[in-house]
Amino acid sequence: MRLTSALLSALLASTTCSAATLESILEPFPVPASGDYTANEWPMLNKIKGVKWKKKEGPNGPNWGETRLDKLGPAMVSAQGPRTMVFELSVSISEGQGKIFEQDQFDDVLRAQFSSDTKIRKLRGVCAEDAGRLSGGAVYEVTLKDKKPIFAFVSTDAGGNSPNSRSSSFDFSVQNEARWKCSEPTPEPPKRTAPVRQAPVAAPSQQAAKAGNRLFGAWKATHCEFYVNDQLAPIQNCKLNMELGFRFSPDKFEIDAQGRDPEISIAPNYQDTQNWVDVTDAKGRMTRFVLLAPDKAYVASSKKDNKQTKFYLTKVSLLAE
Repeated sequence: MRLTSALLSALLASTTCSAATLESILEPFPVPASGDYTANEWPMLNKIKGVKWKKKEGPNGPNWGETRLDKLGPAMVSAQGPRTMVFELSVSISEGQGKIFEQDQFDDVLRAQFSSDTKIRKLRGVCAEDAGRLSGGAVYEVTLKDKKPIFAFVSTDAGGNSPNSRSSSFDFSVQNEARWKCSEPTPEPPKRTAPVRQAPVAAPSQQAAKAGNRLFGAWKATHCEFYVNDQLAPIQNCKLNMELGFRFSPDKFEIDAQGRDPEISIAPNYQDTQNWVDVTDAKGRMTRFVLLAPDKAYVASSKKDNKQTKFYLTKVSLLAE
């Protein structure tokens, strides 16, 4: 089931970005050291420097904008949180637009975005299952001057099959997120040469083992990017002119585009990889959903005249039991 221009149309508009560092973006985000509360409220976004906001709709979302990071180039900034408070800020860089960094550069790239007044402590390195791969992430504690600590997940991914499909990201949260934990423990140097008896590994649950389970639920398109010859179109920005949603379950895949009848595929086939899920319908048509986070993904339209649109999605509900 390919996404076609009949379903996915976009409007182009000019846009500009201001230079910034992660420190200048984050400065209003952490709670003051003397504060007795957990997170700052949504008006805090108005105090962020160097970001040109495209959408600022508070807890109902979306909340995203554009910036130009020092040494790294153009990037997208997004904010998430419940009700009155902002819990997370994310800064992501797309290949072909900004500078992608690798696992062995995480420490230096993060440190370069902050002044010497900011304390950075590494909590964990790249997980064992990601060692030697293009994809991976590390977790840090970041403490700006006179602020309470926040937590950072610095990551990069391998991308898809098309050129310039990789991305690198900085995800900041007021707490050390459980989703940042390794699924396998990071190995430690052996303390002895004698063989160690390994404890049996528990079998994964039926739900965890089910193909496509990371997609199951409802997703909504929040914004899009327009590409020409696999390069992000310069001085142009894509704008959704319709509501676009997706629903996934073990027995059905549905695309809902505003003003059109839902396109439903019964008994789709889900094929998982580390970074994406391929969804194939009964006619053999495949759509790839690249996962950026547990609740963030993107999907690209079919190319036409070397032009392509990439749609960014946010999960809005889980699969009903």
